[in-house]
Amino acid sequence: MKFNVTDKQNLLGSAGVDRAQSRSFSMLSKFGDHIKSIDLTVEDVNGPRGGIDKLCRVMIKLRRKADVVITSQDQKLSRAIAAAIERGSRSVARQIERRDQRSKRQLSRIGV
Repeated sequence: MKFNVTDKQNLLGSAGVDRAQSRSFSMLSKFGDHIKSIDLTVEDVNGPRGGIDKLCRVMIKLRRKADVVITSQDQKLSRAIAAAIERGSRSVARQIERRDQRSKRQLSRIGV
């Protein structure tokens, strides 16, 4: 599973990238066989003016399934990252569950 971070405004620093990667792997490692890569993008939407403007976008590329894209926005970047990764984990679980249910239905139709 590859992990890529895009941080053009240098909001995270190396320690922040490490924390984001660690959190991603801990939340998504159970789906490791299904995930090709995780792309995390962070940005400050309106610059130094403050407010709820820290954006985190997580794209989880799955094998043989549709990609999962989650966006989260918060005043603190760490909360935006945590929320996006958590929601991404739930979405991946749903994708995998749907595929498994679909496979079981197809097998039952052909009598296996």
